[in-house]
Amino acid sequence: MIAVFLALSYLLVRVKMPTGDLALLHHWFTGTGLLGATVFTIAYAVAVVALVPVSFLTVLAGVWFGAFTGLVIVSIASTVGACVAFVIARRLMRDTFARTVERVELCRRIDALTARHAALAVAIARLTPFFPFNLANYGFGLTRTAFWTFAFWTWLCMLPSTLVDVGGASTLFRVLNGGGTSWVWPVAVVVTWAGLFGVKRFIVHNGVVGTGLSTDNP
Repeated sequence: MIAVFLALSYLLVRVKMPTGDLALLHHWFTGTGLLGATVFTIAYAVAVVALVPVSFLTVLAGVWFGAFTGLVIVSIASTVGACVAFVIARRLMRDTFARTVERVELCRRIDALTARHAALAVAIARLTPFFPFNLANYGFGLTRTAFWTFAFWTWLCMLPSTLVDVGGASTLFRVLNGGGTSWVWPVAVVVTWAGLFGVKRFIVHNGVVGTGLSTDNP
């Protein structure tokens, strides 16, 4: 994730964004106020539902709208998109998965685990890079995870990485294009990554083994 973020950010700033067709989009989205921000938010959410990688849009949000506004847009859009995907899976595929649970031991254990420790399961999926964001949204919809538990913990646990990506892209863009920038966002990015690393280690060493996520547990 870090490599993708850095590559996209570098690409955008080295071509002296905005240029060409991207410049027209940049002008429209940032020049129409709330309308542009709303359309960008909807487009981002649709991309999440459609399983389209959204790393590029995340970087664009930071570059086009700035750190704070970009953070708000991506946080809302990613959560809404995740919730829509969750509902689609729950409505269309939950019954089929439930029948599979009765026959497949692994599915039965996953279903039981998400029912007992839904918040922890969602937090682990959001705070570790091993679970693809878009696919996990549909995956949780197949389980017994409660909708509001999924929505809240998705929003909360996606905030750190969203802060890093959007704030980092905005800061890098300004610095490499000769603009001034506050030290607030770089410091926030470093502190967030450090905290995120600590939380991940805590969850892996204390949460996964302790709640039955380990496949060694009966």
